[in-house]
Amino acid sequence: MGVMHLTLFGGFAARLESGAQIDIPTRKAQAVLAYLALQPGKALSRDKLASLLWSDRGDKQAHGSLRQALTVLRKALDPIEPPPLVIDRGSVAIEPAAVEVDAVAFDRLVAGSTSGDLEAATALYQGDLLDGFVVRDPVFEEWLDCERARLHELMTRALTKLLDQKAANGTSDEAITLGQRLLTFDRLHEPAHRTLMRLYAAQGQRDAALQQYEKCRELLDRELGVEPEAETEALHQVICEEQPVPGPTVAPIEVSTPDIGVAIPGRDWRWVVVALAVVLVAGAGMLAWLKPWAPRVEPAVEANMAFPLPDKPSIAVLPFTNMSD
Repeated sequence: MGVMHLTLFGGFAARLESGAQIDIPTRKAQAVLAYLALQPGKALSRDKLASLLWSDRGDKQAHGSLRQALTVLRKALDPIEPPPLVIDRGSVAIEPAAVEVDAVAFDRLVAGSTSGDLEAATALYQGDLLDGFVVRDPVFEEWLDCERARLHELMTRALTKLLDQKAANGTSDEAITLGQRLLTFDRLHEPAHRTLMRLYAAQGQRDAALQQYEKCRELLDRELGVEPEAETEALHQVICEEQPVPGPTVAPIEVSTPDIGVAIPGRDWRWVVVALAVVLVAGAGMLAWLKPWAPRVEPAVEANMAFPLPDKPSIAVLPFTNMSD
């Protein structure tokens, strides 16, 4: 009956290709399916699955609970061809051709650099991974927290790339929507605040741009105890003075030349200073190693170090050390 569609962003839902919902009655069985589906084609040992979801039980009881969960899953997924679960004596896996998982597709798309890939990826992210999904096992909860944080960070990066692309292409309305969405994921993302300030100002919405600055300043002060970056303050000043808002700064491309005797217009003199400093440091290091000012030291000779010993025992009297007040 076609592949199974598994939605893990924003909760848990399993559906047939027709759209009919698949009823998986127990939360632990859903958790097993979700964990397997995020690693399609990878055979996971029964020991690992049992310790992931029944870490508070003995081995025998944990493996028994895992068998029950797999029985529930097998029955619920029975209509699907090919069978999604690949079960053998020691391991369990998901057949990739039988299951489509939104989080797996997101991982694949977010690695792309085109706007189409990034837009498709961000459209899939409809909430945190397994949002509201509670399984009272500390090992599973720890894994879920780490996976949520990883995917959340990927989503933030994808939105940042898209925002930069849209802003550079002049699609202001789409860029503003992306900037606002990005700030719901990371409200302290100062470059996103600046981009929104520029976009609002470019549209003639000066009040909105100034409000965005105030929001940024208040968040940074309240949550981090810091002031906005110098670039943000400079942009704020430009908007206050109703001057043309500058676009993103693009660093000039430097072209090297083999003729070092010819002055290059615009060459940064700081590189010359740095080069001289490197030469001086290298020379100082060589002098410190050679030490030409140090007196010549004659090599030790054993004959010169031999002293005659007395015929009778000797007594040496040393000064006492004061061990108290």
